[in-house]
Amino acid sequence: MSNGDNWEDTLLLHLGHWSWRYVLHRYDDSHLIVADTFFLRHLRSAGNSQLHCRTALPQDYRGAVTDEIKKVLVFCQRDELQIIRELRAEHPQVQVISGTYGYALVGRDRYPRLKPFLPPTGKLWQPVNIILSSASAEAEFVAKVMDENGMPYFHEYFGRPFITWLQHHEGFQVSRFYDAALQHFSKGGPLNLLLQMDVLNSIFENTPFKPGHFIRFLEKVQAKVVVVTARDEMMQVCRGQLFNRSIERSAWTKSSKRKITAHYKDGDLLGCMIRQGQLAKDTEFLSQAVTADTDTLSICLEDFRDDQQAYITRLAEFFGEAVPENFKSVDYLSGYTNAKKVLPAATEFKRELHDRLGLQAALLN
Repeated sequence: MSNGDNWEDTLLLHLGHWSWRYVLHRYDDSHLIVADTFFLRHLRSAGNSQLHCRTALPQDYRGAVTDEIKKVLVFCQRDELQIIRELRAEHPQVQVISGTYGYALVGRDRYPRLKPFLPPTGKLWQPVNIILSSASAEAEFVAKVMDENGMPYFHEYFGRPFITWLQHHEGFQVSRFYDAALQHFSKGGPLNLLLQMDVLNSIFENTPFKPGHFIRFLEKVQAKVVVVTARDEMMQVCRGQLFNRSIERSAWTKSSKRKITAHYKDGDLLGCMIRQGQLAKDTEFLSQAVTADTDTLSICLEDFRDDQQAYITRLAEFFGEAVPENFKSVDYLSGYTNAKKVLPAATEFKRELHDRLGLQAALLN
């Protein structure tokens, strides 16, 4: 889903959620980044600090690995895995990291790390707990309240930058990324995963992994799936449209000090309408997930927001967790303290939509 800029600008903006630019500027000349021109250009031109690490284009990586290089980060639209394999074979003493399968695999602290590129384990069928939601339904709020009450935290490992990256990265292997997430974050138990339909749609559209494969995966691993939707669809699509122009995914993933200053603009009407059309398709798919041969629980955001304790009890029982003895409610509006322009956006969208539809009806008559 475009934010009005070209795909490179959108990707780089959304990568800001993981602080890539900031972290990469801290690396020294023992680090080498092998990446495409647009990415290296962005790193060199960003901010006031100078990029201290070495860089190379994909076609020039062989001559770039000198004796001083200890770690190589490979992040390329094409042949990323092939370059990694060749680097590991030619320089076994060097730690080689995949941008797509490692650096982009961040935990809840949102901090990218130079994780060594590990061979797949093949243990893809261990238990998994999933919060599955339509885009911008604020499943993050559900995860926040669960976390506040001592329950497992559900993190979006398949993060929003993948929506854009997969449209231009060739040969993405869903199983390899998921396997890496299991290795680094499951800690021997179920992986607690938050998935949103905008990312899943990009996976479905740009990889061999299709909706039917996903449903069969849920059934094979006997996943426990919580499906989150929102009743106020206009508010939902406006949230998605506004946050798409921000490095933040939602009000519930941002730092409490960070301000979201996006305003609703006239041009957002088309974006909101496109999102609303996609939402109808996503809702249909989510209904398939609910009726699949797997254990599911459906939650409406507004109902959860207004009766958090009852739903936390249901979620605890669903996931086999202890029901919190001292329940902690989370003030929904507190997440929008520094994003005040987001909540009124639906009113503006509704007014503009009604005005446009009214004008069209008058012209037709």
